[in-house]
Amino acid sequence: MKQETFVLFDADIRYNLINHLADLPLDGKVQVIIRQTGTKSARQRGYQHGVVYPAIVKSGFGGEHEADEVVLDLACKFRWALPIMIRDDDYFAEAYLLYSQKYKADPTRMRWWVKTNVHTEELTVPQMAEYLTAIIHYYTQHGVTIPEPGEDVLHD
Repeated sequence: MKQETFVLFDADIRYNLINHLADLPLDGKVQVIIRQTGTKSARQRGYQHGVVYPAIVKSGFGGEHEADEVVLDLACKFRWALPIMIRDDDYFAEAYLLYSQKYKADPTRMRWWVKTNVHTEELTVPQMAEYLTAIIHYYTQHGVTIPEPGEDVLHD
């Protein structure tokens, strides 16, 4: 099944979405996500993946999470995005708490949960600014040089 997106801006689209949902099988193989549109600026994403992560990887920082951008992204989500999402989203916090109570002793399962459920696309522009600021602060405190963003990237 291909991914489908419905941006709700009139009653006809909402009607089509409801009908589409009613036709989906109840076999647990389809995930439905409802989220706000336009919550994170493209400039923030470009800065994160085009400047911050490459600067950290190229720095030779030497940590187990800093040699590869994919691993670095997951580590940053776990360290900084997860606490923001827990703080600001009660539903997310409850889901994380339930899973972590059961599997906190299993790092593989916890990494899987973060990889599957922590998506920085769901952060608002201010939350994303907080997330990027935390990453930059941590790595610059450890000697990594990260080029400054434009003023509009870390502020509303």
